[in-house]
Amino acid sequence: MLPFLPTLFCRFFGARRYYIMLCGLNGCHFFCDMIKYKRMESDKINALNPVTLAYIGDAVFSLFVRTRVLANAEYKSGELNKRVNSFVNAVAQSAMLEKIIPELTDDEKDVVRRGRNCHTPAKAKNTGLMDYKRATALEALFGWLYLTEQTERLNSLQTMCMNINAYNDVKKER
Repeated sequence: MLPFLPTLFCRFFGARRYYIMLCGLNGCHFFCDMIKYKRMESDKINALNPVTLAYIGDAVFSLFVRTRVLANAEYKSGELNKRVNSFVNAVAQSAMLEKIIPELTDDEKDVVRRGRNCHTPAKAKNTGLMDYKRATALEALFGWLYLTEQTERLNSLQTMCMNINAYNDVKKER
């Protein structure tokens, strides 16, 4: 691959930043380009509908959980899905939010409040309305942290949430 190709590629697609990852495959190395989204201004992020933040946050948290579950052990796909679903559901996320609220900053609490109080077009499935609203608030927080590129804080809170849920799972088994 030509050394200038990643730069041309990113200019063509209009990305402000890009990362070049060196991936190994059977001893051969390939350059893989990963385009990072254009960073939104904080005013625009703060003006987003909390449901939109929750939409992004759901994807971010789901990917985080899936990666952690996969990294910790090898399971069949059915068992992987069962373990992931124990973290990524409204009841579990509601409990996680209640435990981490004391750790949140004022800005984060504001995002959580907006996420909890917003009108969601979807109906709560298999859970109560309050659990659904708290889960939406947690996902909105994760979406906001992701879009504002506060990755260390995002990872810290997501790790806290996984530890809280793991503790609750152990209590249920007893």
